[in-house]
Amino acid sequence: MISRPQTLRQKVRGPNARPIATLVTQGDRAAGRVQSQFGDFLPGRLNELRHAADSLLGHPGDAARRHAVVFIAQDLRSSSVTAGRPRLGAILASLEDAAGKDVLDAEILRLHLDVVALVSNPGLPESDYRRLTADLARAVAHRDKA
Repeated sequence: MISRPQTLRQKVRGPNARPIATLVTQGDRAAGRVQSQFGDFLPGRLNELRHAADSLLGHPGDAARRHAVVFIAQDLRSSSVTAGRPRLGAILASLEDAAGKDVLDAEILRLHLDVVALVSNPGLPESDYRRLTADLARAVAHRDKA
């Protein structure tokens, strides 16, 4: 039985290994591509997220639909952070949590989608971002207590 490498150290050893500097350079190039293409990527992926969430809201017990929402949110979150948009990434992380709960709260999921749409605007003032995230956090905390 052949085991797969488990650590980066294991992955960079052996006959097909590449130098770490090469891997870092490739990673930097990939991150640069994500940054330069993010503006084109974001609207379509947000639309996919909205459709997946609407589908989940129509079938809240469907694990595959829940997984689709979480997967798209994770993809958007990682791309957002790589593209230098950590504020959007933070809201998407919260959306992942909301969509992944055992009992789906439709209002909280919709609220997350609305905040994601607002925060996806790179020109959103910091004060508006802070207000939106504080309001979202209060709403989530209130629902978690109920």
